[in-house]
Amino acid sequence: MAKRKPFAVLCLIVAIVILLFLLFGFRAGAESYRTVLSDLDNCLTEAEEAAISAKLDEVSQKVGINIGIVITAELLNSNGHHISHEVYSENFCNENFGEYSDSIVLLLFNSHDKPEYEYAQDDMYMYGKADELYYERSQKIWDRIYDAVLSHNVKSDLPSEPNVYKDYSSASYYVGCMNFCKALEKYGDPGSAFWIGVQEFILEHIGMLFIGLIIGVIVAAVIFTNTKRSYSKKAPISAAQYIDKNRKNIVGSEDRFIREYTTSHRIDTSSSSGGRSGGGGHSGGGGGHHSGGHHR
Repeated sequence: MAKRKPFAVLCLIVAIVILLFLLFGFRAGAESYRTVLSDLDNCLTEAEEAAISAKLDEVSQKVGINIGIVITAELLNSNGHHISHEVYSENFCNENFGEYSDSIVLLLFNSHDKPEYEYAQDDMYMYGKADELYYERSQKIWDRIYDAVLSHNVKSDLPSEPNVYKDYSSASYYVGCMNFCKALEKYGDPGSAFWIGVQEFILEHIGMLFIGLIIGVIVAAVIFTNTKRSYSKKAPISAAQYIDKNRKNIVGSEDRFIREYTTSHRIDTSSSSGGRSGGGGHSGGGGGHHSGGHHR
């Protein structure tokens, strides 16, 4: 056993080195994901753009996808022709991140009420890993974005520019984009995806769960009460009922001796010279475990 200990220690060290290589070696050589913020309609200040870009970089590397945000008032292709919002966001993704890449693009379209864009709207294009992470939660992400983008009273931690689009300030766009980043960060964490789903289920069905809990308590109380009553009706059983009164008692006795001896003595007579012997008794010794937004 003593000879096996150095070998076991060596195996443990090799296993730890391999584990560290898998955790950090591959990560060090992993693909660096890209981000793009394109404010083509001048809806953000320079300070707001810098803050959003920094947040995009942080979330992109943490989640492991490319992220793009584009704010525009024109939906044109490379030839200057009008295209749909779906085609525009997809083209933006392919041009900046490449086709079939793990990417998501948020398009905030300022229509300016132009007749050629009557049916255009905001859009969110996602592909690959981004689609797997966010498609089912796209409506919740839109809700977070529009809580700011469609609000006139947004509180921002940076100075904003008023009336950048209609009567909306730059703060609406800034907070909306930051909410988009925070939503991607929240829903893009694989470790917490299960518990987020559990929390969402509880919040969406809290009324039914509460009713079910009450019914369960009532049923349990009824069963307990009936069970208790059924036990209380039975009289206790005395140990005397298990005694067989017709049994026979067999009593035995024996005598045990632990010594064996013989005595003899000589009797003298006057008439003869012969002898006589007397014997004593004897006995043996005893022992025992893809989604669309609103038209704005």
